[in-house]
Amino acid sequence: MVMSGSAPAAPVCPVDSEGWLPWPVPEGRNIVVESDTIDLSQPDITILSGNVLLRDAEQELAAEKIRYLRPSQRVMADGAVRYRTREIRVEAGRAELELEAETGRLDEVVYRLRDGGGRGRAEFVTLDGQERSSLSQVTYSTCVALDEPDWQLRAREMDLNYATGRGEARGMQLRFKSVPILYLPYASFPLDDRRKSGFLYPSLGSSNDNGIDFALPYYWNIAPNRDATITPRLVTDRGAMLGLEYRYLGARYAGEFSGQYLPDDDLTGRHRALASFRHAGQVGSSLRLDVDLNHVSDRNYFEDFGDSLTTLSRSYLRSTAALTAGGEWWQASVAADAFQVLDRNIAADREPFDRLPVLNFRGARALGGPLELGLDAELVSFDRDQGVKGNRLDLYPELRVPLRHPAYYLEPAIGIRHTAYDLDGAEDTTPDRTTPIASLEGGLFFERDRENGGHQTLEPRFHYLYVPFERQDELPVFDSRELTFGFDQLFRTNRFSGADRQADANQLALAATTRLIDPGGRERFEASIGTIAYFRDQRIQLPDEPERDLNTSAVVGEMHYRPSDFWQATLGVQYDPEDDELDQTLVAVQHRGTAGRILNLAYRQRRGLVRQLDASFLVPVAERWKLVGRANYSFRDDTDLETLLGFEYESCCWAMRAFARRFLRNQDGEHRNGVYLELELKGLGSFGRSTERVLQRAILGYRT
Repeated sequence: MVMSGSAPAAPVCPVDSEGWLPWPVPEGRNIVVESDTIDLSQPDITILSGNVLLRDAEQELAAEKIRYLRPSQRVMADGAVRYRTREIRVEAGRAELELEAETGRLDEVVYRLRDGGGRGRAEFVTLDGQERSSLSQVTYSTCVALDEPDWQLRAREMDLNYATGRGEARGMQLRFKSVPILYLPYASFPLDDRRKSGFLYPSLGSSNDNGIDFALPYYWNIAPNRDATITPRLVTDRGAMLGLEYRYLGARYAGEFSGQYLPDDDLTGRHRALASFRHAGQVGSSLRLDVDLNHVSDRNYFEDFGDSLTTLSRSYLRSTAALTAGGEWWQASVAADAFQVLDRNIAADREPFDRLPVLNFRGARALGGPLELGLDAELVSFDRDQGVKGNRLDLYPELRVPLRHPAYYLEPAIGIRHTAYDLDGAEDTTPDRTTPIASLEGGLFFERDRENGGHQTLEPRFHYLYVPFERQDELPVFDSRELTFGFDQLFRTNRFSGADRQADANQLALAATTRLIDPGGRERFEASIGTIAYFRDQRIQLPDEPERDLNTSAVVGEMHYRPSDFWQATLGVQYDPEDDELDQTLVAVQHRGTAGRILNLAYRQRRGLVRQLDASFLVPVAERWKLVGRANYSFRDDTDLETLLGFEYESCCWAMRAFARRFLRNQDGEHRNGVYLELELKGLGSFGRSTERVLQRAILGYRT
């Protein structure tokens, strides 16, 4: 059996940086000899005694007594022998070396490797140049203690190849806390971070709806730029699965294929599968190709096999491919989008349209002086099994006059948006819309010095928008949605996404931002506030939505406060003066302190939709112990979205992470309960269920 693992994690113990020969080694092979006494009475033998040191550029030998055979450059050392090269340090009872060939043997050995901090004992060590060592009856660990390390590899024979960065062991036993946990007749392990083929360490977990989940990945190092991970997996309540991840990398491209397949799910009685393909890179000298293809066998796949709220909340799975070209002032692309609907509550006539293809062009070019001409153009073919479908052409040429100065900016713009359709299944198969759009945006920049040596800014902005009313009821709605209102919405020319609806407008947006900069140039405080004044009703709406008679939009406020490098607070508010209600609220506080301490607390509210409290933490409770946890609760649904509690233990040579987790499994309110346990032996690998990705999603700012 072959095992492959990651490079050692960052140690939490002092690093031994003394006692190694320089790397890279200097050129030349001048031999330096030091000793208290020297005996030259024999013609071919030199005997050195008392604090003997023999050194050249590649190796160094120290002992109480050394016999040096000059014709063969053979050295025999006795008594407190110390030998070191650029890769290994050895203490031995006796040594015999060939200096020219850089070979030899050392008996009763205690050794230490330069890379990774590996160390141990051996009955004897055979040296074969600078790149290989062979050890007999050997132990290996990255723990500091030699006699009673927390974990240890024991082997009948061990070969260390520094050129390939790998070790091989025969008759190997792995012990943790003096308890044997694994025996293998053959195993290989990393000496550094280079890749090799072999079995990775298994993962093990459990959940209430899937049972025990065991996986044993095999890593295949196909070539320097290609690899694959093949993962047999057993989910006891469902059956045997097979996973595959294939990666490739070129000078101008990179990609990955991944998939999972369960031939016969014991709970559902059907085949289950997931496939994904991603590619990004150059095609020729001026084209870029981006591909992201995804497919699952059924709508419940992520409910049954997903491990995060993000995957469970997907309504659809998107696949896209795009070929893009560009120049100094333009960019063009041809793309395709397709959607697999996962939410069973979405009716067939409400599913998203496939867009096959999408042709885009965007350009902006100076015409002389400050005058600039811009053009956005899009041609899309929309397709769906039910309802109206067809093609849409959208053209938006615009003239802009951007005037910029360190103290102000002003940008008047006027454009015409023309949208035309060629429809299948509609009464009017060729409707169109032509709408002029005029805007004027500007702002000022004020700055003043503060008593502490920093400075404060004040940045007022305005944006006036005029779009005349143009009836659009006869136009279909392919991809237009009303955008979620926020600070950025104050300065947009359309409150709808897509081109099916162009909002009418006669409005003025007013906003202001202020910042406090400390003497070191760090932004400690930022606050923004803004609103829109409407001078007429908003008549353009999506189907079945009434016209709006509003005097002002919601008042949007944002604040970020960083009183120190350890604390950060965020506040976001949308207040509706018409209804005297808070539309949205976000209050978040984060503390990132010493010893890896993390505290997060956030409250999110969106009127009628969301009201959640989210708290997470990573807190050191002792020198090597940390508590981890998260509680994410929905007051609106009166249910916990995710609860996690556990601990981390980390020493200089091993770490353990264990926690219990409960999270929302599907839209029916069912929860999944799981247990995660991971044992990491630094310099060797990890056993159990990987916890890093789950903790990174649960605890903002978490890093192993």
